[in-house]
Amino acid sequence: MNSNMGEGNGKLWYGPSYHQIYLKEGDTIDPTNKWVVVDEHPDSMNDGCFFTNMTTPNPSYVDLPGTMHNNACGYGFADGHSEIKKWNHEMKSNITFGRSWSSRGKGAKADWLWLASGTICRTKEIRLAAH
Repeated sequence: MNSNMGEGNGKLWYGPSYHQIYLKEGDTIDPTNKWVVVDEHPDSMNDGCFFTNMTTPNPSYVDLPGTMHNNACGYGFADGHSEIKKWNHEMKSNITFGRSWSSRGKGAKADWLWLASGTICRTKEIRLAAH
């Protein structure tokens, strides 16, 4: 589950300047583009939440999305629809779980930006939506 949806698991891992926490349905800005559940890669499963590093402009994963569907992953969104996201680069299929994993190669940044944009509204987005 997206670590920014609902309560629990110490969600403000990186601090409130990077995370929008969605406690109620009405808190979600653009629910058609905010994912709630994900197929997490089995080798990175360590808790009930999927964390996305929002502190860096470069691809860096705390938890790794799945690759079980021919290098693709299933997502369920806040508005109720679901999608299979085909990765533009080869996600690492076997990982040694650590604190983070940085992807490299063609398409890696585009994949990470897609994931990050669907995870939360960054503080800048929240300010723009309020005006």
